[in-house]
Amino acid sequence: MKVTDSKMLYQIHQNNETIGWQHCVLFFAILCTKLLQNTPIFSFPYPRPINAPGLVTPVGSVERMPITEKLTIPLNLFFGVAGVLPARNGKVHSLHPFDFGGNIDNKNFIKGTSMYYKVQVDGAGVYVGDSHFSQGDGELSGTAIEGSLNGRIQIILHKGKKLFKNPILDSGEHWETHGYGHTLDLANRQAALEAVDFLTHRFKISRELAYSTLSVKGDFHVTQVSNGILGVHCKMLKEAYKNLEVNKESI
Repeated sequence: MKVTDSKMLYQIHQNNETIGWQHCVLFFAILCTKLLQNTPIFSFPYPRPINAPGLVTPVGSVERMPITEKLTIPLNLFFGVAGVLPARNGKVHSLHPFDFGGNIDNKNFIKGTSMYYKVQVDGAGVYVGDSHFSQGDGELSGTAIEGSLNGRIQIILHKGKKLFKNPILDSGEHWETHGYGHTLDLANRQAALEAVDFLTHRFKISRELAYSTLSVKGDFHVTQVSNGILGVHCKMLKEAYKNLEVNKESI
């Protein structure tokens, strides 16, 4: 197997038309070569280097060996990429998550939730993409079930509100901070520091108390290990802080 090879594990079909796919990408997936023992379920040489948008592979142009086991994967539609334009100049890698958003891949960013970003340039420059049909925490094999989605988003400008380094997700029952790093330790540390900053500002409690509550009612999840820079998100249960006064400058 070459780095440019990929392994298709399963597809979603509707009316005999492929609308979603999932790959085990050797370049990104941390267990793919060991788990599958270099025996692809479906593989083909990619027609050009993995440094440009993908090409459509026509049906019949490569050999397909579908799996026979019947799996049931519940749909969980969301955009893996969303954010605002960065203040920095020059090219920015679209694979990685950043303080301005990008490829965060938080599976909880679904219909009815809200993600908060710090505006970095005039006009904000909001964008979304990388639509997913379903993904587990970690995105272990390198991709989710990727497919085309049409979504309607609402953009609200919150003036005079405090946001720290990275985007924060309001998923309904939880606030979720994000941390990134080249190791999970670094990503977890940043997610924790973001959570401490958020709690101390929103509820005007001490950093020690905020840190303590995260140990007993903060859930740290691996967002993804597939994007070069790893991600962790910290879920803070709103119910735990319902009796505290909220700072009006908090989001």
